[in-house]
Amino acid sequence: MLFRYVIVINFLVLIILKCQAAKKEIFELPEVRKQFVNNIDFKKAEFNKDSHLYSQYFDTSVLTYSISWNEKGSVSSESLQKNEDVEIFIYQDGELSMKAKMKRHAFKPYYKEDIAESIEQTEDSIFYYLKSK
Repeated sequence: MLFRYVIVINFLVLIILKCQAAKKEIFELPEVRKQFVNNIDFKKAEFNKDSHLYSQYFDTSVLTYSISWNEKGSVSSESLQKNEDVEIFIYQDGELSMKAKMKRHAFKPYYKEDIAESIEQTEDSIFYYLKSK
């Protein structure tokens, strides 16, 4: 009888672990980007001398969307801040390389997803979005 309980418990643990591994965070940034991408203007951007990046911010009553690019005009990051949650997309060599979610003022993300170089870019990438537009 005890053996049956052990099998059932092991089976439940296995199900829980598979469900946690399959769980992926849903990012709002790609949808929010659509509201602001046409308003991005290199001439209105702020230049940060320390990081050598241009940035532009778009604020509404509930969220802040920002985009940064280097002096060559290549996008380096996008971020979305909504309430206490922050989503960050990092780009390298014209491709999305990392997505992360974190709490405001936190040092580490609670969810991070690295994008492999060989993987085809999806609608999460601003470059994919601009190509399909």
